[in-house]
Amino acid sequence: MIIYPIDLNDFSRKYIVIKSPDMSLEYIIKQFLKLSGMDPAKYAGKLFSSILTNFFYEIEDLEHLYEKFYLLEYDSFEDYLYKKMLIDKEEIDFLIPNQKEGEKLYFADLGHTVSNNYENLFEYEEENLLLKINDVLEVIK
Repeated sequence: MIIYPIDLNDFSRKYIVIKSPDMSLEYIIKQFLKLSGMDPAKYAGKLFSSILTNFFYEIEDLEHLYEKFYLLEYDSFEDYLYKKMLIDKEEIDFLIPNQKEGEKLYFADLGHTVSNNYENLFEYEEENLLLKINDVLEVIK
């Protein structure tokens, strides 16, 4: 499982998540805290639990949206990602092959969750937390 940022340089705050649909939020958080060595009762554990909870509540199953609403409008799922979701072809070429068997693509638009154009959910004082978060998420099975 990974969280892939789309066009963050333009402050769009859009992400693609590649994960198994069977993986519950509770399981993800429990495994994340365990693998990163955070105590769920301490500040860091509560903070990351809150960040992950708020993030994962925002995701939408892209394949479900495509099949339910756009199947007749676009020639393929990739065409839907490119034309409707406005995901660059290079990013689609990265995302699709990185899906493992049984995984799906999910979309999160966090543009409404921060107060100004310079904030990013996954950055803290020059640290790119998304890289560190993904290091842990990739291990979760």
